[in-house]
Amino acid sequence: MSGILDTTVHDRPFATDAPSREGEPPALIAPVWHTVVMLCVCVFWTFAAARHQQHSRLPPQWAREGRYIATIVWQLLLVLFIWFGIRRRGHTLGELVAGRWPTWRAALRDAKIAVLFYVFLLVALGALSFVLGANQYHSDKLLALIPHTALERVTWCFTAVVIGFCEELIFRGYFMRQFAALAKGERAGGVLQAALFGFGHLYQGPRGMIVIGVEGFFLGELARRRRSLRPGMIAHGLQDLIAGLAASAVKLR
Repeated sequence: MSGILDTTVHDRPFATDAPSREGEPPALIAPVWHTVVMLCVCVFWTFAAARHQQHSRLPPQWAREGRYIATIVWQLLLVLFIWFGIRRRGHTLGELVAGRWPTWRAALRDAKIAVLFYVFLLVALGALSFVLGANQYHSDKLLALIPHTALERVTWCFTAVVIGFCEELIFRGYFMRQFAALAKGERAGGVLQAALFGFGHLYQGPRGMIVIGVEGFFLGELARRRRSLRPGMIAHGLQDLIAGLAASAVKLR
């Protein structure tokens, strides 16, 4: 993976770029109070989603479609709040995403990296899930989210794209940068955002959270080494998209 993750030079700064003075930790891109609010809101949503997963009395189809739409709206609202916070320090969402596609070859390169990284995630996370027994542990909980109808599959595809963009921006763009500044180290920032990312999937159970946390760490390393969120966004969206459609095809056969 080292060749895939080699750092390249981009015109825009990445979220975890260190400041110009050597030896100093990365600087905050938003006020501390903003990060505290973000953490509280994310924790609340995590517990609310887990509770809804266990006690929802909506018909299955309504529950699935409602979850897709609620997820899209929620992710976009979080990105909007991040924009509100970072603009107070003179930053933009483009700076968090970083990287550029001046030519189609640059876009193709990131796409290739994303596909290779997606394959790596399949193997690594598949092995970890097997060791932990995570698939068997939370399969029933995830079954309720799998699209069943043609309309649900279309909605799922759109949801996967939104999640791929937003979650990478939220966790690898915003939280990793803020945690790195507060903990005074990029590595610490990567570990902390991965832990939060795993916790955000509480509804999948403890073992599922471990698998997702490890995935978050790998995505953080990809973003840190590439100095861009673009390959991770593509890989993340691709993973969710294929996982949902493949599970739908298998379960409903």
